[in-house]
Amino acid sequence: MTSTVTRRGVLVVAAGVGAFSGAQRWVPAGLAGNPDSVALAQEATPVAAEGEMVGEAEMPRWTFRVLVLQDPYAGVLTRPAEPEPGVRYIAAEVRIENQSDQPLAFAASAVRLRDDQGVEYTSDSDVSGEEPKLTGQNLPDGERARGWVWFSVPENAVITEMRFLAPSSQLRVQLPS
Repeated sequence: MTSTVTRRGVLVVAAGVGAFSGAQRWVPAGLAGNPDSVALAQEATPVAAEGEMVGEAEMPRWTFRVLVLQDPYAGVLTRPAEPEPGVRYIAAEVRIENQSDQPLAFAASAVRLRDDQGVEYTSDSDVSGEEPKLTGQNLPDGERARGWVWFSVPENAVITEMRFLAPSSQLRVQLPS
C-alpha cells in the first residue's frame, strides 16, 4: 500500500502538530504508517523567498453609508395606515456601494438598528413612507444602491447604531499549476 502526500495533507499535519505538540502524539489518518511523510512533504513544498509571494486576496471593498437618519420619522407613513401606540418609527436613507471585483448580493432586511440593550431591529417591510425604498439586489462591481429603510421600535428604545450585515466574502488566490 502506498501513501500519497498532498499539500492539503501537509497543512492538516502542520496544524495538527502545532495543536497537539507536547505530551500527546497525533497522527492524521493515512499517515500513521509512514512517519517520514511530514518531512518529505515539507521538503517538496517550496518556500517563497523574502519579498516573493504566490498571490494575495483582499476583502471586497463594500461601503455602507447612512445619509439621513430620522428618529422619529418625519415623513408621511404609507404603511401602516395608523401608527401603533407605544411604537416609534425610524427611517434612514442609506447607500451601499460595491467597489470590488466581486458581486454583492444583499436584502434590505440586512440593514438593522441596535439599541443600548443589544436588541436588534430589522428593517420592517410592514412600515414604509413616501420615499424610494432600498431594494435588495445583486450589485455588480462598481455599482451602488440607494434608498430608504424604515423600522418600528418600542417608544422608549435608545438606538445606538445602524448595521449592515454584509454577506460573507470568498477570498481566492489562483495557484500555479
